[in-house]
Amino acid sequence: MITSMGKSLIWTLLIILFGLSQLWILIGNSYLLTNFSIIYNQILLDGVLLFFSSTLVASISIDYFISETKISSKAVSGLVFVLFPCIIIIVCIWLFTMCFERSLTDIEEDFARNVEMAVVSMTIVFTFFAKVLLFHSNSQPKKRLNLL
Repeated sequence: MITSMGKSLIWTLLIILFGLSQLWILIGNSYLLTNFSIIYNQILLDGVLLFFSSTLVASISIDYFISETKISSKAVSGLVFVLFPCIIIIVCIWLFTMCFERSLTDIEEDFARNVEMAVVSMTIVFTFFAKVLLFHSNSQPKKRLNLL
């Protein structure tokens, strides 16, 4: 299990590194090479992190369903790999639409920023634990995981 957690942590960090590489280049460029100033509110509200989160939870769910690993409880499987990703994707679509279609007041902007940070945090936690489950099951003889 420790090895699975280590693999999952490395996988998650590499996904954040490479999945957001354009953002890291933009930030690095603004600090090191140019006088260009990044407006962090704009990065948060333009949807970069929302698209990243929705893509990541969708890909993790697809990984689960095409892998041989299955949780023995269909209710837990549905909750974790169907309902949770759907909620994240729906919140991402709603928030992006809200930010894209109108100018936000300061209160709405703070709310949108908080929701986006919650979505990104939940995505990272979901990714880490889902990959722990998948890595752990791949290191075991092929059988159904009995979590409940």
